[in-house]
Amino acid sequence: MTAKRRALFVDLDGTVRMTKTGRPHPVKVWDQRIRLGVPEKLSEFRESGHAIVGVTNQGGVAYGSLTEDDVRSINDYLSVKLLPNTFDLILYCPYHPKGRVAEYKKDAECRKPKPGMAFEARDALDLDLTQSIMVGDRETDEEFARNAGIGEYHSADDFFGPDDVPARSPARGRTDSRKRVTAPRSSNDG
Repeated sequence: MTAKRRALFVDLDGTVRMTKTGRPHPVKVWDQRIRLGVPEKLSEFRESGHAIVGVTNQGGVAYGSLTEDDVRSINDYLSVKLLPNTFDLILYCPYHPKGRVAEYKKDAECRKPKPGMAFEARDALDLDLTQSIMVGDRETDEEFARNAGIGEYHSADDFFGPDDVPARSPARGRTDSRKRVTAPRSSNDG
């Protein structure tokens, strides 16, 4: 009997990729950059025999800000142009229980923290989840690891190191993450 493979599961938005505009997730293929430390760490785990599996909630589909084609294009750009020959599988969940698009408005088993994407990857790649690792940036990622029986969880900052590249402001193209706050003008402001 062949031993099952170990996997490194990684959340995508805020963990593997950041946006250039400072948005929480990309809505265009060009609005993504790889977090510092990610290529080296993923390569190290791939070379040690781990399957590399991206798992991402994409509730923007359920809210109508993205289509599934958009998500596939964004993820294809990530896996082909930004991190070529890295991922064995990228899975996404387009559903959200509070979404506005009827066909995607549901509490699906694939939506983290539920373990559906881990089970899909396990079945597709013959993985041993107990010997696998999950890396993420949110509590739902840690809960996902626990719910799926994944052996280890690490925060993105602990695993990859801090990401010190500031995002540009979508409004003004500034290169820092500070927001300009101004008081509303009164009728007396001349």
